[in-house]
Amino acid sequence: MRKIIYTLSILILCSCSFFKKESSGKVRTNLLGFKSTDVMDPAKLKFAQEYYVIDNVTAKLVEIGAGDGYRNDLAEEVKFSDDKLEIDITLKGAVFSDGTPITASDVAMSFKRAFIKGTPHANIKDLWVGSDKLKSIDQDIEGIKVVSPKKLKLKLTHPTKEILFFMTLVDLAVLHKSQYTKNEIQLSDWEGVTSGAYRVSYTPEGTLKLVANKKTNNYKLSTKNITIIIANTTIIKTKRL
Repeated sequence: MRKIIYTLSILILCSCSFFKKESSGKVRTNLLGFKSTDVMDPAKLKFAQEYYVIDNVTAKLVEIGAGDGYRNDLAEEVKFSDDKLEIDITLKGAVFSDGTPITASDVAMSFKRAFIKGTPHANIKDLWVGSDKLKSIDQDIEGIKVVSPKKLKLKLTHPTKEILFFMTLVDLAVLHKSQYTKNEIQLSDWEGVTSGAYRVSYTPEGTLKLVANKKTNNYKLSTKNITIIIANTTIIKTKRL
């Protein structure tokens, strides 16, 4: 847990050099604009502003709740075995921004991509049984089994009290097929279908907009479209249903 706290502390410290809060409520950054070919990949995060963007265009199984607790996001139920080695997950009837269902297979493929490509905030890969042998997202491993379109079973190598926290990170965000099949995810890949409350839109001049997804019923948005102009970033807050 100390390693996690240390890693997050470094992220916060690094973000201080990029972000400056203004009276308008916006946060000014030193980032000089966005291009469609910019890498915006959960497996290759470097700066805090990248995390903010990906966090708003993706959904996770759970999220941090009040106090020290957690609450369900895409997961309807998360059930641990007595020995804390197996986790049975039942998904809600959530959809991607194009209205297609988010399935257990999407979760499994997203997780396996993370194991292969990397998780910047913690060595999450070693927690799943068989993940060390994983070469492709199409490969079956004992640690992740799809039981039905809405159910999957996870099997850990050892009890891990931080496992729910890991599931709140963008490292284990649920991606669309158009993203988890990519070798490298670019900014333009978040312009189409996303699992979160927003998708991105941008201009050649460097204006980035987070566009609210109208078709999804996963979120009750507390804000409308957000425009990020060259060096301005606005932190978005959403409310899950």
